[in-house]
Amino acid sequence: MKSTSTAEAISAQLLALLPQHPAEATVHSVFHTSANLLYQGQLVTLLDDTRPLYPCAVRLGGSIPPLAVGEPALLSQERITFPHSGHTIELHRAAVTSLSLFSPLLPLQLPHPAAPQALREIILTSGKPEGFAPLLTLWEDAPSPLPDNLYVRYAAERIPALFAALRQKDAKATAEAAYSIAGCGIGLTPSADDFLCGVMASVLASAIARGEQNEWLPLTAAMAKRAAPRTNLISAAFLRQAAAGQLSSDVLTLIRTFYSSVLSLRLPSAAMNVIAFGETSGTDILTGIYFGQKNYPN
Repeated sequence: MKSTSTAEAISAQLLALLPQHPAEATVHSVFHTSANLLYQGQLVTLLDDTRPLYPCAVRLGGSIPPLAVGEPALLSQERITFPHSGHTIELHRAAVTSLSLFSPLLPLQLPHPAAPQALREIILTSGKPEGFAPLLTLWEDAPSPLPDNLYVRYAAERIPALFAALRQKDAKATAEAAYSIAGCGIGLTPSADDFLCGVMASVLASAIARGEQNEWLPLTAAMAKRAAPRTNLISAAFLRQAAAGQLSSDVLTLIRTFYSSVLSLRLPSAAMNVIAFGETSGTDILTGIYFGQKNYPN
């Protein structure tokens, strides 16, 4: 039975990737609120209307259509069609949205002095502790409200090398340190990978605030290139996107709120929107953002 739906939004990155004329793709994976298509070695993501927009993604006006892993798809800038199931997603009315740190609605500034501590408190009080959030207290003498776990203890022995390499602006050492923890943790996107995405996002935001982004893009690119082969295809795609400053709309909003000279009253709500994603992914991303800005060389 044929059906048609209309996309609400499409990332500018994906629109630039899609061809004018239909090209072949394959359904890679299907979940309750998302599906991934494999197109020329890259993942194209379909999201339902409960999800924020992601890089290289389309957000639909409703639910994900019933798809089967391995079934063919045809992609173009006008529509995505699934010949076997008869479903079509029209793209021509979708709002085109840039999700790049390098085209912010407001210029990024260095965070207000109180913002990092405010973000830390939000993670400790409202974050999900099963991932990397215990890093916030593992290296401190104060009692922790979060129980640690096997994965975070493993990573905690290796992450200091990452921070040291960041402070020295050593791309090779930073990449090796990222590789040493990539793929570690629970979830479809392991905690370490989400943490690394947060680190890269905040490193690039800090660099933009100082006008130093051209010095740091090669470093984040090296991190993602080294870490990506050690994890799954979906998580690797997120690593590469974060390394280029391409972020989900909720993380991008958090970054813009956090990187302000004024301590915004919107910071808690922006952080909670990120925390709401996944089992621990949102919390792990915020933890990476906290440590990334903290270890950016002054």
